[in-house]
Amino acid sequence: MSFQFSLRALVVSSLVLAGCDPKPEPITDPGPPHQVRGSLLLRYRTDQGDASVPQTPTASELQAFALEEGGLRPLEVVTSGDGTFRIPEAPAGKYMLRVGKRYLVTDSRTVNLDTYELGRRDVRTVDKLPQTLASISNFAPDSFYPSINAVSARAGTWANIYLQESLPAGTTSISRSVVNYFQQQPIHQVLLDASKGDTLEVTTFSDRVNEAFVYASVDRAFRQDVSMDPTRPTELQGTFQEVPQKTLTVDWRAADFTAYTTQVHPQATTGNLAFSIYPSEGGTDAWYGHLGELMTTTGLKKVPPQSITFSYGNPLPLRWGELLHFSHHVRTNLRLPGTTLGGMSTFGLSDRRPVTEAAKEPLTVRISPPQQLKVEGKDAHAASTLGSLTPRIDWTAPRLGTPSAYRVLVTRLYTSDVLEDYSLWSIEAFITTTDTSFQLPPGILQPGQTYVFIVTSLLTPGVDLATSMNQIQILTNVAYADVLSGLLTTPASTRAEGMSLAAPRVSEPDAQELLELRRFRHARAH
Repeated sequence: MSFQFSLRALVVSSLVLAGCDPKPEPITDPGPPHQVRGSLLLRYRTDQGDASVPQTPTASELQAFALEEGGLRPLEVVTSGDGTFRIPEAPAGKYMLRVGKRYLVTDSRTVNLDTYELGRRDVRTVDKLPQTLASISNFAPDSFYPSINAVSARAGTWANIYLQESLPAGTTSISRSVVNYFQQQPIHQVLLDASKGDTLEVTTFSDRVNEAFVYASVDRAFRQDVSMDPTRPTELQGTFQEVPQKTLTVDWRAADFTAYTTQVHPQATTGNLAFSIYPSEGGTDAWYGHLGELMTTTGLKKVPPQSITFSYGNPLPLRWGELLHFSHHVRTNLRLPGTTLGGMSTFGLSDRRPVTEAAKEPLTVRISPPQQLKVEGKDAHAASTLGSLTPRIDWTAPRLGTPSAYRVLVTRLYTSDVLEDYSLWSIEAFITTTDTSFQLPPGILQPGQTYVFIVTSLLTPGVDLATSMNQIQILTNVAYADVLSGLLTTPASTRAEGMSLAAPRVSEPDAQELLELRRFRHARAH
């Protein structure tokens, strides 16, 4: 019993003995003065609505640390079966939370570590999907190799369908043709089940041109209830119907984005300006997962005008929303020595907002990259060998805009025996902070490896990422701007540095994390 509680009880007892009848008041123990409370739920969405289930992480999966001058001090984390947790003795100032490869630096007393997924929870997964036989009619004439998307909001899947042979001139149908059904989301292959309400929305695209770019838009669609059985081929049958077209005119300031090319990285060259419209399942309040595009650029004119008009179709339910995504991703030569392909890509500036808001104001840069990126006090853009496995990363605020928070992405470059001339990369850590510096804790960097650090300015109007770091996964109003370091090599020494937060490992790329990163970016498969 606390001293405060005991003293109050003594006063009440004295009043009762004196013949007074004090008004009873609830007496509750508020707990330690700096206690942190949080939630750890898996929230998911289908076309029938939202739901959530509690997550019960182990002690090694959810950790908390006090940030002290001498290093990190572990804090007790108490979890509950209802998806909540608390840190009874959190420090008065900032502390750090770790969930797997995700880190959050915050001083908030209430935090939300919920994660978000699209699709029902009871899907059946397999290592390999069955063969698909397609009987489809009413293709657009002379479509040759038509681009076909197939999405199921109930199951949370998005797939591309590829014909194995081109359509002869004038052919508008196929009958029981073997096609490649390539499921791109989720990573685990999902068997659709019509008895669970799984329906495929199948769309095809037409190529178009306007004053700014060449683009592809949905023009035909059909819907089919689909069940998949791993023991026999899936029968895909339908007749494409033309989809009514919408027209949108926007003021796109593409030159404003390319002006920041060298701020992403000093050696960057002008990269890819991309423009897409994505469907947003259930409305524009959240974007739980990528379900293909309604329209996307496939080529850009050298000097696109500001005012552009384009058309597209949307056969999806009216209650769904539409999100406009535009980006400028730079090209760099950040790849391992001795390789000529691959390396760091899909980084730069990007922006996403509801289509309903797109025509109201110019589509221009809302946040620019962080400036003066340094590692261990030195310019981080130059290739160098680090002096420690726990370096400090520093930067200054962007030239344009006020970030809601920053994300530090630690990526490792590597090669494989199959792709020796190709630099691959994996994600080792996501760190969310409102500070302009961060010292990497032990366990992220490994000896003798090559890394690139990416620091991103995040603009999330109305959303505090310091209390809800994973909510950025589903935001429909968000802007990003990246700055990349050069190639940073860690020392070969295996000497331990401080307290390890994770078992030493050189991780292979996590496919789900790569997909998660990609879903913020231009994602069309060609």
